[in-house]
Amino acid sequence: MNKIYIYTNKEKVFLLLLIPFTHNLIVYVLNVFFLQDLIINKSIYLIETSNVVGILFSFIALFFILLLLFNIKENRIFQILLLLFGSILTNLIDRLLYGGVMDYISIKWLGVFNIADIGIIVSIGILFVLMVINKKLN
Repeated sequence: MNKIYIYTNKEKVFLLLLIPFTHNLIVYVLNVFFLQDLIINKSIYLIETSNVVGILFSFIALFFILLLLFNIKENRIFQILLLLFGSILTNLIDRLLYGGVMDYISIKWLGVFNIADIGIIVSIGILFVLMVINKKLN
């Protein structure tokens, strides 16, 4: 039998506080072992814009995701939203500290991105799939 676990508000706050530290550790490990050049990217997913717009957009997104995180009842969706929150938060921290997002993974046909970008794309994709499956079940 599967156990269902619901996070308390104290656990949710603790998990939210851990996110920036894990991102910085990942960036450090990638730089030490892969020696990639860092690129400061001021755009938002192929949309050329100023860093101020990116910061504003990030704060708005984080606010709404935070509201959802503290009101969500399903553990699976909470974890996906936590991934989305953490990914946006780490990109926001980069924007505030460096004037843009640090991108360090370069794939010729995909462009330059970072792990937070992967987290955003994956979490939004999973949320979309869950919405489609939920709609078909109802």
